[in-house]
Amino acid sequence: MDFRLSDNHSIVEAWIIFKNGSKKELKEKADRRGGKSRCLFFDEIPSEEFTIQFRLDFSATDEKRDPILDADISKNGKKYRKSKSLWHHTSKTVEDGIFQYKWKPNIEELKISEIAFLFQSKHDQTISGAARIIKG
Repeated sequence: MDFRLSDNHSIVEAWIIFKNGSKKELKEKADRRGGKSRCLFFDEIPSEEFTIQFRLDFSATDEKRDPILDADISKNGKKYRKSKSLWHHTSKTVEDGIFQYKWKPNIEELKISEIAFLFQSKHDQTISGAARIIKG
């Protein structure tokens, strides 16, 4: 992975850790035009007739410049839009001193009441500099 945050700063690995300790690697995908997406994607999560696709969106950040968690839901293969404003975007929160994302869809038909996880990543940053030595 070489997910560019800027010209000299990249995420080289990214994963989420659920409350039960299991880890899932996040992936890059192409955007709709075939270029580099500004999102890191989770594997789809099936739940009976629903499918949930999460992604961390680095083009839409919160006031602390953290990525927003986007959720897209399909029901029986069709986009689910009911009360979308309540579950589509989630910001990172702090609970007991730990930064985490906690998604609460509040969708009665969906058997999932909450998904909480930590986001971790390894970065590569290039720092350029110049020095001039002056004899004293």
